[in-house]
Order: sequence, then structure tokens, then C-alpha cells
Amino acid sequence: MYKYEEIAESLAKQIRSGNLKSGERCPSTRQICRQFKVSLATSVQALSILERQGLVEARPQSGYYVRSAVPPSALLKKTDSAPTAKIATTHVIAGPMVEECIAAARNPLLAPLGAATPSATLMPVKALMRAFALSARELGPDAMLYELPAGSEDLRRQIARRTPLSGFEVSADDVIITNGGMEAISIALRTTTKPGDIVAIESPIYFGILELIADLDLKVAPISSHPSTGLDIDCLTSVVKQKKVAAIIGIPNFNNPVGGTMPDGAKKLLAELVSAADIPFIEDDLYGDLYHHGTRPVAVKSFDRTGNVIYCSSFSKTLSPGIRLGWSIPGKYHDAYQKRKSINTLSSPTWSQSAVANYLKGNAYDRHLEQFRRILVEQVHQYIHAILQCFPEGTKVASPQGGFVLWVQLPVGVDSQKIWAEARANKISIIPGYAFSAAGDQFRNFIRISCGHPFNRIMEKAIKKLGLLTGKVARE
Repeated sequence: MYKYEEIAESLAKQIRSGNLKSGERCPSTRQICRQFKVSLATSVQALSILERQGLVEARPQSGYYVRSAVPPSALLKKTDSAPTAKIATTHVIAGPMVEECIAAARNPLLAPLGAATPSATLMPVKALMRAFALSARELGPDAMLYELPAGSEDLRRQIARRTPLSGFEVSADDVIITNGGMEAISIALRTTTKPGDIVAIESPIYFGILELIADLDLKVAPISSHPSTGLDIDCLTSVVKQKKVAAIIGIPNFNNPVGGTMPDGAKKLLAELVSAADIPFIEDDLYGDLYHHGTRPVAVKSFDRTGNVIYCSSFSKTLSPGIRLGWSIPGKYHDAYQKRKSINTLSSPTWSQSAVANYLKGNAYDRHLEQFRRILVEQVHQYIHAILQCFPEGTKVASPQGGFVLWVQLPVGVDSQKIWAEARANKISIIPGYAFSAAGDQFRNFIRISCGHPFNRIMEKAIKKLGLLTGKVARE
């Protein structure tokens, strides 16, 4: 263990024991230097470790302070948002949430607490513009031509180069470029199912996936998803034994909206389950790179030995939602998937693929992700504390270890549809909990709030107003 790691561990023990209390100023870098007889660089490294672990926060021109801990009573527990899976399958009852979210995200008059979209101010816009300019010079008129259905070999190579961070290795030939993450999932479903088939899904789950399932006339078997441990593997195993499941869809790392992450052991069991049953698992790993502390969680794909896992991701949450570039690693479904991609949209934009491939070369993307993650940790922390301060008693919130969405449980009896309507009337965008339910009848007292925008005065005012509206509805 390096000296700075020893110092970080020593300070962490003081924080956990209560010797350094929430909100107190940490020892300064110079105090650490004197106490541990180390260099200034070593003391800075130690405090940086504590910051990445979420134990301390840096305040400009003031030093490091112990983070305020979320009261345990305010944290969302397992049973709060994990109803028993309905073994009886159902058709999806979906509303036009995708269109409304996009409209709200682009509406400058609304406080954007709804759409899970990162603020453009947090994206490497100038660097991307330079990458587009470079690609324009390199491609010339060829930038206007179709790309191959599988996508740019250069971009596929850059994506394949990064997969070891997720725990597995592939070649460029294993990757297929798509028009965003939703097309990756859509093609996976169209490749592996037909109308009337049963798809096992996490519940709650992103409403865009529910709308897609409804459009394909598929039935669903909802599987409980917990705020801490994600998809319930025991429940899923029971459903697979009882029903003829055509495919499974899940978000193992930082589920949207709950925020849970499956432990590695559960991921391994999931990979073994789909292998033994010969069922495709469509893995949505959209938020995997946005872990808050430690190292990146591995993908279920890392335990896949038979090609039954169809891995899907995109750059929408980490780089730019507007470039509309995602990808899939379809495993044994590769040929059928590529054919479906060709039929679906023929190819993805040539110029965008070249530009992103150029941007991924070198270390710029990793530097951006490191900075972006630090910002997200702070923003999520700020939003959680604002919600617990401004919302009525009985409000609980999940504390995700990655991503930037919060699953908020309102007091018993508060209907999120009423909150949603009141919020819209007050120029605030949120997503009601029932939008994440297949049958539209669960999670009525939940809302999802996005922390993708900096917590400024506008967002603080919106949270305060939302808390007042919630209190008003709770009293009615």
C-alpha cells in the first residue's frame, strides 16, 4: 500500500468512527504533511482518494470538508421499491413519455428535472467540434456517403479497445454501430423475439424500453429491481422456470430509474442462467462508465461464455446525446443482428462515426470521464440533500453509486401523476413513477429526478417548489 493510501485509510477511519464529523473541516494538506511527514503531493493524493470515495468534498479557497451523510431513515430500502414480480404476464400500457421528455429537455422555459440528459455545459463540446473538423478534412466528400451497416471500422476498433474496462475483450468485428442506445436495444429485441412473445424485464425500468416493447406487441414478466442490488436473480430464475421467456432485458449497472447495481456474483449467475436456458440477455450498460467511486463495475457480458448476452451501450450519457451513436456486441446473434440493422436504418452517420473515433484516440475521453464523474458525484449529492430538505416528511430517496438519476419515494398516498401535472403547470419537468411500470399501476408515489444539470439557483428553486407542491398534494 502506498503512503497516500495509508493516509487516506487513516482519515477514512476517523470519518467512519465519528471523530471527524459531518460538515467538519478535514486536516489541511500542510497539517497532513506535518502529521505524517510526507510531501505536499502525497497529502493531496490522499485527500483526492477520499474525495473519489465520496467521504469528503473540496470547497473553493476553503479546503476539504467531511460530506454530510444522508440520514439512514431517508434512504430507500430494498422493500420500498421492489414489489414481488407478477408471474402472470401482461401487455405494456405505455404513454408518450419519450416525446414529452425530449420536448421538456429542449424547452428553455422548463426546469429540466425530467429527462436523463447531461447538460451541454458538462460535455467536451469544443474538443468534439475539433474532432468533426479533423474528420471533415480527412474524409472530404466521402463524409457524405453511406457507411457499412456494421459501422466504421475505425470507431468499432476504438470501442473494442475500451471493452476490457468492462471486464471482457472483443475485436472490432464483434461490434455493430447503431443510432444511439435505443436502436441497439430495438434491434436486439427485433432479432430475438416475435409479437406475442414474453420478455422478462426489470421493474421499474426506463420507460423508453417499455414503449418499445409495447410497439413490438410483446408481453412482459416484470422482475423486481432493488435500489442497492439491482435485478432480483432469484425472482428471474423462478420466472424462467415457469414461463417460456424469449428474451430478458436489464440494466445491471446503475439501473434507470432505481440506481441499483448487481453484485458480480449475481451477474455471473445471470450469465449462467441465460446460457443454460439458451435465452438472450439484452444488457443495457448505458451508465456503466459513470461510476461515482472506485473502479468501473464489470458487465454481465464479462461472464458470458456462450454468446447469449447482447451488450448494448452508447455515447448519449457520456459524450453527446445529439450525435446519436451507440453500439452493440451481439455475441452469437451477430449475423442476424447485422442484417436487421441493415434493414432497419442501413447505416449510422459516416461523419459522426469518424469524428468520435478521432476523439477516442488518445486520452481525451478518459480525462473527460474522470472530470465528469467528479462533477456528477457532487451534483447527485447536492440534489439528494435539497430533496430531503425541501420535501415533506416521509420522503425517501435512493442513493445511487453511479449515473445521475434519483428514484424518489413520496409520502404514502401522494399520487405522482398529480405532482407531475402540478410541476408542469409551474414550469418544472419531472417523470412520474408509474411511467416506469409495465402495467402503469405501480410506483404511483414515486418520481424520477435527473441530476444531469448543475445545481444552480434555478434548479434549487425548482426543487423547493416541487417540495411545496408535494406537501400540498400530501395534505389534500
